[in-house]
Amino acid sequence: LSKVPGDKVLVVDDQIIGPLGLVAPSALLKEHNVRKIFKLSLEKTFETNYKNVIYIVRPRMALMKWKTKKIKTVIDEKVIEEDYYPPENFSIFMVPRTNLICEKILKDCGVYADVKIGEFVLDLIVFDPHILSMELSSSFKECELDGDFSSLYNVARSIMKLQSFYGLIPNVKYIGSNASHVCDMIMRMKKQVGSQVFSAVPEINTLILLDRNVDLVSPLLTQLTYEGLIDEILGGITNTLFTTDCCPDSKMSKKKVPLNSSDTVFERVRHLNQQRVAAKLQEKAREVDEKVKERDELKQSIEKIKTFTKLLPQIQEDKRNLEMHINIMQQIKSIIGKMPFRKSIQTQNAILTGEDEKSTLEYIEENIDRQQPFVQLLRMLCLYSVINGGFKPKVMEKLRRDISQSYGIQALLTLNNLEKVGLLRKQEGKPSSWNYLKKNLNLYDDNVMDRNDEEAHFDPHAVYNGYCPISVTLVENAMNEDKGWKKIEPVLNYISTKRGEETQKGSQETQLGKKVILVFFIGGVTFAEISAITYLNEKSSDCEYIVATTKLINGCTFIDSFIEDVGEDDKSFKKRAMESNSEGIFSDSKSSMVDANAVVIPATPENK
Repeated sequence: LSKVPGDKVLVVDDQIIGPLGLVAPSALLKEHNVRKIFKLSLEKTFETNYKNVIYIVRPRMALMKWKTKKIKTVIDEKVIEEDYYPPENFSIFMVPRTNLICEKILKDCGVYADVKIGEFVLDLIVFDPHILSMELSSSFKECELDGDFSSLYNVARSIMKLQSFYGLIPNVKYIGSNASHVCDMIMRMKKQVGSQVFSAVPEINTLILLDRNVDLVSPLLTQLTYEGLIDEILGGITNTLFTTDCCPDSKMSKKKVPLNSSDTVFERVRHLNQQRVAAKLQEKAREVDEKVKERDELKQSIEKIKTFTKLLPQIQEDKRNLEMHINIMQQIKSIIGKMPFRKSIQTQNAILTGEDEKSTLEYIEENIDRQQPFVQLLRMLCLYSVINGGFKPKVMEKLRRDISQSYGIQALLTLNNLEKVGLLRKQEGKPSSWNYLKKNLNLYDDNVMDRNDEEAHFDPHAVYNGYCPISVTLVENAMNEDKGWKKIEPVLNYISTKRGEETQKGSQETQLGKKVILVFFIGGVTFAEISAITYLNEKSSDCEYIVATTKLINGCTFIDSFIEDVGEDDKSFKKRAMESNSEGIFSDSKSSMVDANAVVIPATPENK
């Protein structure tokens, strides 16, 4: 902002405007003479009388072509109407770095010389004290489908920036091909700048780089923690903000509320399985009631009155938040108590345990016939494929035919994308490694929800009603004092052969207290996985875990990046694929993915 003097307006990419708000509050923008902020929209245009216009956007070809067209129109025409003076100075800052293709588009359109080009390095954003995210929405898809590894460079650069502030991380562990690439980049960057740059005492003891590819099961399952369910079925949590009508003072209108550790009620229940939330909310309600009752004992002591007065704002805030979370939990219960949700969870558990395969396939076919939300259907298909090593060839062909008939032939493009990245495949004779991994890594415990002791409440298996994420098991074993990953090396061969450890020597001084472990998920992480890692904090006496990621995801946003967009505006196949009510596939209603212009294969005797 300082590079563009004078009054200015910002035009911000809609994928960036949320994260930008976390690092640049409105007071800071006003201080730098920002007068208006517009959301970049390909459908709508904007007008302004301010001379300076700054675009903050992702380096995407479609966005760049649209911007250059608008800028060229203003530059060529230079029309000054009554009370309207068009902008004169245009700046484009790409996030997180510039792109040669985008620069070429600017040159081809003839506006390169008239536009100031720069980059805005928006690296890791602090969402909570223990959660950092880069909010790169398509990093997994770009690496696995497009062959674009630029996001890995951004990950390596963000880690180098961390090390410049908090010292050289002594231990680096990685697993997965993308994690291996990032580790190599970090080591090369360190050689280029020299170790003397990292003179600070190391505050992070270990960096664990996890490729999303080593655990494709976890993001496909329905999260069953309180925070996870809010993200899954109530519209989602965007940049720590949740839109809800459950606030006591919202008067039935929707309101954005922050869901982070500043809310003491949310902090107490966010990581718990939904079955255990009600008891914790009751416990919190009793605590608030006891504090309120203390007012009756204040008449005899001025000191107690002063103390209570200081606590009063927090008590009132807790009371409001408690009522809000009780209302949210009632909304969740109204959905998960219905048969469609229960049937979905039962089917997921059947896939995990390998039971009743016939009923599982019948359930999938039923959802195809009912034209349930496409993205939810794909989650179940991919989950079955990843667990079982694919579908039998005849079953796969039948599913492709049924999907093209129910959702239109455009759906086949998405199925092809999922096949290319290995989320959907045909069985090729090679047996699935799932049962071996499940047994040797203790991934499934069907008794965890029957136990009611404190240890069971913070058992990683509880986040998915019995399933412990592979990623979390890898983190736990990595920090095992008895040989770490070497102890389970035969098992790791079934997960990824691209793994290893590196040591870095910086300052000889060591940080006192608990060892800080930074777990970096390359390709995204779910709230349920974060909760399970938080449970490790409860179990460990000498380690404190912090989670960093390229993107906070759930199953729908994970699959969404692979849905091929066909059509435009309201006819977009991707928009219709993501359209659903708050209950989505958990609703009894039948949705329609096929519009009047969709190409549908007729169910003739030849292709029935």
